[in-house]
Amino acid sequence: MARPAKRSPLAGPHMAQSWLPPAVAVVLTFLVFLPTLSSGFVDWDDGVNVYANPALDAFDWKHIKAIFSSTIIGNYNPLPILTFAIEKAVFGLNPRVLHFDNLLLHLLCVGLVNRLLVLWKVEGWVAGFAALLFGIHPMRVESVAWITERKDVLFGAFYLGALVSYTRYLKTNFAKTYYWTTLMLFTVGLFAKIQTVALPLSLLALDYFMVRPIRSKALFEKIPFIILSAVFGIIGIYALKDYGSLNAAPAFNPFGRICIGAYSLWTYITKFIVPYPLSPVYPYPTTLSWPYYAAVAATILLVVYIWREHRRGHRVIVFGFLFFFCNIVFVLQVLGAGTAFLADRFSYVPYLGLIFIVARAFDALKDRRSMVVSVAIAWVCVLSALTWMQCSVWRDDNALWTHALKLYPQSSVAQYQMGRTLEKLGKYDASIPYYERATLPSDPSYRTRFVSAQVNLGNALLRNGKTNDALDHFNQALQFDPKQAAVYLNLATVYLQMGDTNAAITQYLKAIELQPTMEQPLFALGDALIKTGRSAEAVRYLQKAIELSPGDADARESLAAAFAQLNRFDDVIAQYSAILELSPQNTKVRKLLAMAFASADRPAEALKELNIVMSSTPADADAYYLSARLLYDTGRTDEAQQMFRKAVGLNPDFVRMPLGHN
Repeated sequence: MARPAKRSPLAGPHMAQSWLPPAVAVVLTFLVFLPTLSSGFVDWDDGVNVYANPALDAFDWKHIKAIFSSTIIGNYNPLPILTFAIEKAVFGLNPRVLHFDNLLLHLLCVGLVNRLLVLWKVEGWVAGFAALLFGIHPMRVESVAWITERKDVLFGAFYLGALVSYTRYLKTNFAKTYYWTTLMLFTVGLFAKIQTVALPLSLLALDYFMVRPIRSKALFEKIPFIILSAVFGIIGIYALKDYGSLNAAPAFNPFGRICIGAYSLWTYITKFIVPYPLSPVYPYPTTLSWPYYAAVAATILLVVYIWREHRRGHRVIVFGFLFFFCNIVFVLQVLGAGTAFLADRFSYVPYLGLIFIVARAFDALKDRRSMVVSVAIAWVCVLSALTWMQCSVWRDDNALWTHALKLYPQSSVAQYQMGRTLEKLGKYDASIPYYERATLPSDPSYRTRFVSAQVNLGNALLRNGKTNDALDHFNQALQFDPKQAAVYLNLATVYLQMGDTNAAITQYLKAIELQPTMEQPLFALGDALIKTGRSAEAVRYLQKAIELSPGDADARESLAAAFAQLNRFDDVIAQYSAILELSPQNTKVRKLLAMAFASADRPAEALKELNIVMSSTPADADAYYLSARLLYDTGRTDEAQQMFRKAVGLNPDFVRMPLGHN
């Protein structure tokens, strides 16, 4: 006789899922997040990801390839960038659309959470409450209200979808369709955010919860998931290393990093219950105080408690904590990558484990319904109010960094970002104190912003005419990181203002040595060489600049000026003609082209260009005067005098420049 299978906690008669609880959860979540729809972009990675991302300049195969073959500030998440590209192509660069789509994806996740909990044997209205808890929790605000965090709600949708599919796979006696669907959703999710790599651990936790023996088959079927996680994990590590994020975290000894990881773990657990305070940045501690050491002891006790619950067969509690830990462990900063000590967004999927424990606890208290309902309503009201208020924090840069500085005035990151905010508003004097505080080493994570703060402070001082002070800050930036090409560019600007063109040339050459494919120093160096009469050298650098950016009219004008100094007028004509091909209405360049034709002894072509100018801009006195000079020089004096009178009529100053005058 066959041995009866061990009963799964999900076993039982099928119950039709009511549409009302998830609908209520979705609607209430939408209402709570309404303030996000009136928010704009924030200068907190929205630039590099969206509004200043060159990969979004056009929606074609070239740009799609660029999206999938590049990283952004140490992250490989091409799928969210692709969604931004689609939105921009269809709606233009409209932050309201981007915020709305973030919210739609979050609502999809709310629905998926409800579906998961029902599959995990949580009763209908309790599942709806738990889905609402997932949806309106204040720790969700960063993921929904911040456009850049499209990756959270997008990876969340694929991750939760994969969990639904895998649960169905286990409940349908291992139907292969659900297995392959899970693998497909997982694979796509990896392109949304690297946190997806935790899914194989979540699947093993589900196996445990469903009382599935962890044997060869259960392990073997995870191999494709593990391989994909390893591949994307390696890609992620190399991306972080290439960007410098692996060296950006403050240095602590191994035990110190364990303390930080344990403290982070308990902070996430605490904020699940009391989500306050919430900030876009959480500065690293300067030293480790007793709570960090206590967190290690508390973590050990938590592990002991979970083991005891496992021995007692309380799989709900064990699974809930396992799911939470498996999905939060990679972002606890035990190894240290980047400057994010804590981040609200990291809790997006992990909190599902804690929510599941709460849901099953509410389920178990059916006989105390009035008390349970009262507690649930009170908790929802408090969380909704906090979320509504936190949404307003992400309204714009000023609101975001004012809020962060109230909580963490010592944060160099917040000081730096507030300085940038004021600088963008044209309040250069007001930005200086923030940049000055951002350069102070009071925050261990200041290293990542130190160079930028020094450079921005130098630029602000330069605008105020404090050249020597600006020079000092640029040099401090170079002492910290001598491989920053942008700093050499700023130094060159200072030397030009001081009238030392040769010193500026030296700085441009250093910038080019560091970044030979950066157009700006090539162009600026060419201009500086022209000023010192070194036109032959200028030609070489300006041609490189144009190779990098063929449509740069300013670089072509400078190259034409260098050719003119070398009397290479055919080359001058070629550069001006190239500009006019791209911008035929550029009357300034057309007049310069006419003068180049005249210098090349091609007066007929020069007059033709000037006639185009006079036809399109009848009030252009210069065009009439230049035409008069050309006509006079070619012996057509009557026509020349007629043109001259028109020039004088438009600009009386030309009366002092008669045609016979040189």
